[in-house]
Amino acid sequence: MRWRILALLSAVFIGLVVLTGVMHAAADYDHQTLANQLGAQQITMPTAAALKGMAQVDVDALAPYAGQPMTTGGQAEAYADHYIAVHLREMGKTYSQASAAARTNPKDAQAAALEQTVFQGTTLRSMLLNAWGWSQVGDDVALGSWVMAGLALVTWLAFMFELVVAPRYPRTAL
Repeated sequence: MRWRILALLSAVFIGLVVLTGVMHAAADYDHQTLANQLGAQQITMPTAAALKGMAQVDVDALAPYAGQPMTTGGQAEAYADHYIAVHLREMGKTYSQASAAARTNPKDAQAAALEQTVFQGTTLRSMLLNAWGWSQVGDDVALGSWVMAGLALVTWLAFMFELVVAPRYPRTAL
C-alpha cells in the first residue's frame, strides 16, 4: 500500500511542477508580449502639465505614470479610462451620435472631423482596455503558478513524510 501512496504523491508532485512551469511561462509570455506591443506604439503617459484642470480622480489615476512610456496594462487602463475617456466626453458625442450627425449632413466638414476623431479615440480606448484585460489574465495566471508551486511543495513534504517519517512507526490494527 505504501508504494502506491509514494507513487501517487510522486505523480502529483511532477504534475504540479510541470503545471507551475507552464503557467509561469504563460504569464511571462503575456506580460512580455503586452510590453512589446504597447511599447511599439510609443505612447507616452501625460505629464503633470497635461493633467491640469482634470478631475482629481483622473489625476490620481494618471499621476503615478506621468511622462513614462506605456508598457503595462495598468498604464493602458489609466490612459484609456482617465485620459482618452475624459477627452471623448468633452467632445459631447458618442461615436454613434457623431456618425449619425455626419451622415445626416455629409457636407459638414466639422461633423465629419468630429466623427473621425471620436472613432479614433474610441478605437484606441478599446484596444488599450483590451491590453489591460490581457494583463489581468497574465496576473491571474502568474498568481495561479505560485499557488501551484505551493501545492507542489506541500505534495513534496507529504512525500518526504511518507518516505522518511511514516516508516518509523509500526502499523496498528484497527
